[in-house]
Amino acid sequence: MTFWGILFTILLVGGLAISEYEKQKKRRQAKIDLYNRTVQGRAIQILESLSLLDTTKNLGVLSRRIDFIAKTYGSLIQASAIDLYHGNISKVIGENELPDSKISLLTTPDMVSMATYCGESIVGVYERYVVEQTAVMNALKTATAKQNRKNKMIEKGEFVKQLFETYGIPDNGHAERIHAIQKSIGTKSEISTK
Repeated sequence: MTFWGILFTILLVGGLAISEYEKQKKRRQAKIDLYNRTVQGRAIQILESLSLLDTTKNLGVLSRRIDFIAKTYGSLIQASAIDLYHGNISKVIGENELPDSKISLLTTPDMVSMATYCGESIVGVYERYVVEQTAVMNALKTATAKQNRKNKMIEKGEFVKQLFETYGIPDNGHAERIHAIQKSIGTKSEISTK
């Protein structure tokens, strides 16, 4: 083989090696970019769910958001073991004004803290629901309609209590708080015409 043949072979093999290295580098960067988008997207979804829990009066929304958090928060916990996690979370936090309670749920994710937050939120949603329904009840004209509304609010309290068991959220006195709210509504009567 001639000098030029050897040089051409070296350049060809070297070029192929560099080309393969560049392909691997691009694949690695694509995986990192996917990880970054996934972590940031998941964190934003969790934040949106937490914001809904802080404001909603709708018990259906409460149930769906708790279910979503229960199914997805674990992926943030797993992702937090990777060094890139905190940079991604810092970006999400920087783009949103968040209270410390929500920041800690993202920067150091753990199920116990999230369960505590969700437990407080469940009680808060039920309280807002009762306030709203009490206003509706007070506008009703008949005693039967008012009693039916009370019955419905009390029954929904039982549904809310069940969420703690369904999602393994520690009670931490929440059942007593919900019971106190139910008691403030009045007593359940069999006047209901279902």
